[in-house]
Amino acid sequence: MTKIKFYAAALIAISAAAFVPMSASAQVGLSIVIGDAPPPPRFESMPQARRGYIWAPGYWNWDGHRHAWQAGRWEAERQGQQFRSATWVQDRDGWRLDRGGWITVSAPAPDYVVTAPPPPRYERVPSARHGYIWSPGYWEWRHGRHDWVGGRWVAERPGYVYSQPRWAERDGRWYREEARWDHHIPGKGRYHGMRDSDRDGVPNRYDRDQDGDGVSNRRDHDRDGDGIRNRNDRHPDNPTRD
Repeated sequence: MTKIKFYAAALIAISAAAFVPMSASAQVGLSIVIGDAPPPPRFESMPQARRGYIWAPGYWNWDGHRHAWQAGRWEAERQGQQFRSATWVQDRDGWRLDRGGWITVSAPAPDYVVTAPPPPRYERVPSARHGYIWSPGYWEWRHGRHDWVGGRWVAERPGYVYSQPRWAERDGRWYREEARWDHHIPGKGRYHGMRDSDRDGVPNRYDRDQDGDGVSNRRDHDRDGDGIRNRNDRHPDNPTRD
């Protein structure tokens, strides 16, 4: 039987949730750790954009005994807040569910910053997981400085290619490009069949930032983003070698 570990914070959250209205209690998060990995995500067709709403993707919830699929839904936009999708994170003790939800944004993000992001931190890439892709960590601008956001699993979307957040420098200014899903048509396009490590639509041979970490190849000491410096890497342009 799967052993479930409730953190002290979860117990406090449960107690508090019993004494607040439903609209407020929906934002109270539970932090649980279980031993079983969630199943591969179910395919959901993303509906067309709807004015005044954001789409919250479906995810595997935990009902206390098993994984139960929570279907995607529309969430009304909230001024001054951002919505974070639910995700499972693998810890040393097992799998932890981050239910996401609405978070308050103190101030709108600037269009650009003049401080270059630091070199990306080394993160060990976990073993492949069916139904998911690994999105490496990246630097995010918060409260006047760059803060590191750790890598995480992102549920695959059949027919789409995922591009992680990245920084682009233009004329001494650094612009943040958010994560996005691009529609992919197999067999189409001039670059079809060429290796594209960071899945940005530009093959490695033409890509000035091969691993999509915001550092140009000529300045990047780990060009393929596999955690091994180029000078010590027998295959510096192949992040998927055995």
